Order: sequence, then structure tokens, then C-alpha cells
Amino acid sequence: MKIPDSHAHLTDRKFDQDRDEVIERAKGEEVWPIMVPCSPGEFSLGKELAEKFPFIHLALGVHPHDARTWDQEKRGMLEREASRGKIRAIGEIGLDYHYNFSPPGKQRDVLRFQMEIAEKYSLPVIIHSRESAPDVGKIIGEFNVRGVFHSFSEERDLAELALSKGYFISFSGMLTFSWGREIRALAAELPLERLLVETDSPYLAPVPWRGRRNEPAFVKKVAERLAEIRGMSLEKLGEALEKNYFALFGGENGKPEKEDKGN
Repeated sequence: MKIPDSHAHLTDRKFDQDRDEVIERAKGEEVWPIMVPCSPGEFSLGKELAEKFPFIHLALGVHPHDARTWDQEKRGMLEREASRGKIRAIGEIGLDYHYNFSPPGKQRDVLRFQMEIAEKYSLPVIIHSRESAPDVGKIIGEFNVRGVFHSFSEERDLAELALSKGYFISFSGMLTFSWGREIRALAAELPLERLLVETDSPYLAPVPWRGRRNEPAFVKKVAERLAEIRGMSLEKLGEALEKNYFALFGGENGKPEKEDKGN
């Protein structure tokens, strides 16, 4: 049995001292594949990891915190890598009105730009939404794109809208937190065939590691909690999560891998 980690920032500097060991621990715990969303500045390292560890898959995107840095060079890079088939998703992209590190209007513009690229190249998107549900819901409705809302913590209405548009919902370590009652209630009721789990490493380590640096091996605790919530075995849940992962991101048990179209 293996459990996919649908969102882990393995290019983060917090892994600089022991990145390979972290990945080997995940493999030892049967945690794979691992989806690694990269910013443009992290993508070279991401490609090195994917070449060294074939079970690491890559997404590329400009996070809403960094929307202010969007320019034609970044757009060209996303288009280039999408056309080459080097990435399985555009992400992490979205809106974050909690911190507003980038102006909300700029965030919305950059989200739309990246949704256009995803639609053009038939790629799924990895959506970040924090305190921005109405605007995120409106924008995803403008495009014929599927994707996943990662580390979901918004209201039920957004989850239902996302499902109606063909999106998946991914749960992180918040599922294990004492204050996560509403998230657990939602996880108990959503369709199994639309669920994923993640670590969001190095953030949001699940109980009993809360407060520590998170890593993909810990995703099993999220899966165990989800299995408990849904009243099913971890083995059955693992089978469903693997199927869902490949249904969204392609590859094994899903659509064929895209052909590399050159450098």
C-alpha cells in the first residue's frame, strides 16, 4: 500500500541540509508519488529532484503571495515548461486575502493569466485559497480547467462549487488539529473519489508532530485520520487516494505521460 502526498514543498530551504534523506524516508514509508509545486526560482532544483527520484512529480506556478513579481518572463517560462510536458500541473496558484502580500487585484489578474495557460495546455491547477472563496469560486468558473484545492480550509460552499466544476479537495495536517472539527466534518461527507491528502511540507505537520518541520513521510497520519473519519480501512483509503491522484495528475493508472517536446 502506498499513500500519495499531493503537495509537498521539497524545494523549500528548510530541506537544504537533508533533502535526499527526507525523500528516502518517504519512500521507506511507502509515501509516493509526491507532487512538488515549484516557483519559477525553484524549478531548476525541482527538475533535479524529479530526475533523481522518478516518483517526484512537478507543478510550476506563481503563488498569490508573489503575484506582484509576475512579468512576461515568468509567463514565458510557464508556457515553455507546460508545452514541453515537464510539469503535471500549474500551481500553486490562487488568492490569499489573509496576508495580502500582493495587492488583491494583482492576485486576481495573475490567477487568470495562469488559468489561461492551464486551459491552453490541458493541465490541472493546484489552487490556494485563503479568505478569498467568492473570488476564487468566480474565477475557476471562467475556465474549462480541473484541479485541486490544496490544504482545504474554506467554507463548505466553496467545496461544493469546486466539486461541481470537477475539482478535487485535498486535506492536510489540519485534519488532525484540535480546532479542525469543521474540516473533519467536511472530510467525512465529500465524495471519496474526489479526495486527496497532503503534507504541505514543511508546514502544517500533523499531530503528533505539530510544531516540527513537516515532511512527506508524515502524510500517513493525515490518511489515518481521514480513514478513521470515514470509517474505512487505511488500505481501502490508500487505494482510492492513489487512483484519485493519477486521475487528476496523469501517468500511472491515468492518462499517458506527455511526450517531451524538446529543450
